Amino acid sequence: MALVASARKEVLLFSDDFDRYEEAWHPDATIGTPGGFQEYVPEANYVQDGVLYIKPRLRGDLGGCDDDCGAIPPPVLSGKLSTKGSFSFAFGRVEVRARLPAGDWLRPGIGLESRDNAYGDWPRSGEIKIMESCGNRAAWGNGRVSSTVRSGPNGVAKMNATLANNRTFADAFVVFGLYWSDHELYVYYDDGQMHVFNRVPNYGVETTRRDDAGDEDVGSSPTAPYDQPFYLTLSLAVGEEEEEEDEDSYITDTAEKPWKMTDPFPQTSFYRNRGAWYPSWTTKTKGATNVSDDAALRIDSVRIWGLDGLTTFAKRDGLDHLLDTAVLLAATQKHRTRYLPLSVSALALALVVALLSVLLRVEPGSFRNDDDDDGTATVAWV
Repeated sequence: MALVASARKEVLLFSDDFDRYEEAWHPDATIGTPGGFQEYVPEANYVQDGVLYIKPRLRGDLGGCDDDCGAIPPPVLSGKLSTKGSFSFAFGRVEVRARLPAGDWLRPGIGLESRDNAYGDWPRSGEIKIMESCGNRAAWGNGRVSSTVRSGPNGVAKMNATLANNRTFADAFVVFGLYWSDHELYVYYDDGQMHVFNRVPNYGVETTRRDDAGDEDVGSSPTAPYDQPFYLTLSLAVGEEEEEEDEDSYITDTAEKPWKMTDPFPQTSFYRNRGAWYPSWTTKTKGATNVSDDAALRIDSVRIWGLDGLTTFAKRDGLDHLLDTAVLLAATQKHRTRYLPLSVSALALALVVALLSVLLRVEPGSFRNDDDDDGTATVAWV
């Protein structure tokens, strides 16, 4: 864990070193990001030698499409994984040790998405992009990462970070992290030294959520929309079709960009110009051309910690979940004296519920720690 100061004791809730493909990760199987040139397929995700790979490949059924062939399906098959349905939490620390891809127009991402959309559809319920980048070997490519925290239609905190000495985030594994409490929300990377590069201003002091007109949502708590549970996502998108140019993004039309925002069929233009970008994804071995491991988003480990007396979480892993929950409750017992006067009560409660669930053949639900109006945390079922 990176050495970042925390006012609260931290309890490890979720950990994966990818010794195998864990059931906690749910593959997306849909056409990806709006305007993206990829379709997400489960087979793009695999584990090898203790590392999770999300590797793109060209769709095999498009043919040449060298003439005006109009609209085509997404020309690239790639992957997206999430803990949706298996693990979600509100408040804590996230650290993902990752090595970013090297390959033109590849767009890796690590982020948090709202579980319940309590404040409405995206972006009203918030979204945290801990890291996103581009695989091109350029100053605006994999030598730079961006972080965006969306707090409604008009509440956005976005910052970039670059590495010194012409290094890129594709050269070695780097830790990308998020610290999220009731008074701080910031994003950092750690390459041997911790660098905070995106901090939400006034977070926890006044609500950062904004309505469609850009006005503060006065009915929200000071941490809204980040007072609700989120789940973790890992993805590798390709290209993107944007409605308007962003001066901080590679999306801005340039001479080397193989599609333009004015194109009637931008992903067709992208595919037709594959000769300009596909070689940057590939390597030749024994005469065969294959997508290189360097073009994959590689994840070495994922860790999520809870914050003492603050974090709420849901983790659906049967008895393992109940025991994990009991550890968190024991660690934060001093905040729960109204309901659990002894830390051993948490362990006993977990074991009793698990036993009853077996006897009654009822699958255990997941604990959630809900805040009372006096600020203390209590235990309830979800």
